[in-house]
Amino acid sequence: MSSTLFGQESDPSGKKEEGKEEDAEPSPFMVIDPSSPERMPITPVTPVRPTNPESDAPWETSPVVALRQARMEMKPMLLLFTASWNQLCQSLSTEVYASRSFNEYAKGRLVLCYLNYQRNLTSNSPAMQEVKERYGVHGYPSLLFFHPDGTVVGELTGYRSGRPVDYFEELKARAESVEEAVRLTKEGMATEGYRIWTGEAGQEIFARIEERTASQLILAGAYGQEWSVRVSDLSRKDREYLASVPFTGNAPGAGERQGAGGR
Repeated sequence: MSSTLFGQESDPSGKKEEGKEEDAEPSPFMVIDPSSPERMPITPVTPVRPTNPESDAPWETSPVVALRQARMEMKPMLLLFTASWNQLCQSLSTEVYASRSFNEYAKGRLVLCYLNYQRNLTSNSPAMQEVKERYGVHGYPSLLFFHPDGTVVGELTGYRSGRPVDYFEELKARAESVEEAVRLTKEGMATEGYRIWTGEAGQEIFARIEERTASQLILAGAYGQEWSVRVSDLSRKDREYLASVPFTGNAPGAGERQGAGGR
């Protein structure tokens, strides 16, 4: 199994944003992907309960987008290899990922992503096949756990229908192990000025101040990203914190710096 996530230049889902250049990046404190994330990795014919955008954890369908979010927020990323034609995958989706317990646990805590593979291998894109081969995935469902630096630090394969509690407990144990590793990484970087910045709507960026003016910040992420953020978009707590931070010069206008996901 490879130790790092696939290159960010290509998107295994094949999804591209219309009207934008290939390297265009979303702005901070905005939706990570302009298309609406899905609420389940695959949707059963008869859901256990109606999905609720206000409480359910969203699933990205682009690993590139998901990794950008994981790096921006400094949170673990889970990548699920699944198949809508596979009965075990359907059972897992219905019994675990659609459950209130999972969604309450994962929302705001984990970055979720899935790739849905077709039964006929030739129907899958070469990029999707390359990702599957790179990580040694041989069956469905398979779940990989990533540190925000792109390292695979855990996996969970298969599912036993009718045993959702067992699977969920194993998932939590692996996820919490990644969270502990991320916590230690963040603690080490805090001495370099890195901290969580929060938008008025609750979105988060883990970064340090690169430049500061009265109205704007240039924030530098842990993996080479940079964001231009209006001070007025920050939470009240962050605006109060800035009262003790000196100005550094003229920051460029919002959007002139690269958005989430450095190269």
